[in-house]
Amino acid sequence: MSTTTTAHFSWTVENTVGTIYYTVKSRLAGTAIWTQFNTTGATTSAAIPALAINRIYDFQVVNVNNNDNPASAISQGINITDPGPAISPINVSVSYTFSNLSVDMTSYVASIATQANPGDIIATHELPATSTITDTFTGLSALTTYILTIIPTAGAFYKTFIYTFTTTASANCPAPQGVTATII
Repeated sequence: MSTTTTAHFSWTVENTVGTIYYTVKSRLAGTAIWTQFNTTGATTSAAIPALAINRIYDFQVVNVNNNDNPASAISQGINITDPGPAISPINVSVSYTFSNLSVDMTSYVASIATQANPGDIIATHELPATSTITDTFTGLSALTTYILTIIPTAGAFYKTFIYTFTTTASANCPAPQGVTATII
């Protein structure tokens, strides 16, 4: 799995008279050090490669025309990736576990519904962003297909991931052994 991503973004400028190029700046949100590069000419879009996945970044653009121009307002973005949970269904419950995606994650919300009626949420769990997230939904029906939805949240950003699984059949009880009878 890739650990980097590319930010693609664009901007508009009311007056491009004298524009030589734009300086595009990026940094991890909450940090002070900007990385920057200059566009070629007056293009109004850019791509910034090699950004860490699941981290919030700040972006700014400065119009360079030999004057001291202010930077744009800060725009933020993040690429939230699939947490890839290990899902373990049994006859009437499902357990799942996954690693926290990054220090920028603030919470996870998980919900469960049947595949036959996905709009009818059976249960929702709000999960803290600890290093490993482990949870269980109980009270399910055996041999039923369910939809598990996990929504990682990082500040104001979130993304929805959907997983389908089927619970197993109820376990068969073993035949009794060592049966003895006494006739009176």
